[in-house]
Amino acid sequence: SVAGDGVFYLLGSVAITMYARAHVDPCAVLYATARLLLRGSLFASAAAAVTVCLTNLSAAAITAVGLALATLIGNGIAGMFNLAIVAHGASRADLVSVFVTRLALVLGLCAMSGRHDLASVMAVYPLCAFALAALRGLHVHRSLFPLRVAHDEHVQRELGGRARNVGLGSIMGTVTARADTLLLRMYAGAEATGLYAAS
Repeated sequence: SVAGDGVFYLLGSVAITMYARAHVDPCAVLYATARLLLRGSLFASAAAAVTVCLTNLSAAAITAVGLALATLIGNGIAGMFNLAIVAHGASRADLVSVFVTRLALVLGLCAMSGRHDLASVMAVYPLCAFALAALRGLHVHRSLFPLRVAHDEHVQRELGGRARNVGLGSIMGTVTARADTLLLRMYAGAEATGLYAAS
């Protein structure tokens, strides 16, 4: 999640700059960003699958990993549309979408918390993430530019080249930041690791 957020926050300035260029088709920038998101999602899915295979996780934990991955993908799509919204100076209109989905998130978490089931609570997150992505996509399509597939090799290379460096740096930062938790789990067990992570 941290790696995915890092790519979007750090790469955001690159995409926003590209949207501002008069000669660049905004759909080409969006398409290039979507392709990067797809690659990152496939990498995250593969990493999650390897983690699940190498560890003895319960069914509830595997479900939680899947829901967290779905949330990451939904937030990535919403972030992709947000870059276009910010680049076109339309953030104010996006506030309604953010408010509605955050309110739905809080209400959904409150409603599901009474079930005492981790999967039910966690299922609220990807639903709200994909709802925000859909609302933002609709906003971009109706107010900024019509959505269509527009492949531009130059835009793809420029965005991809910068994304590779930013993505690798973010992933390495995440791995080193989480190494202590992994080591603690091996030596002290799940309960001590949970207490450590919560603190």
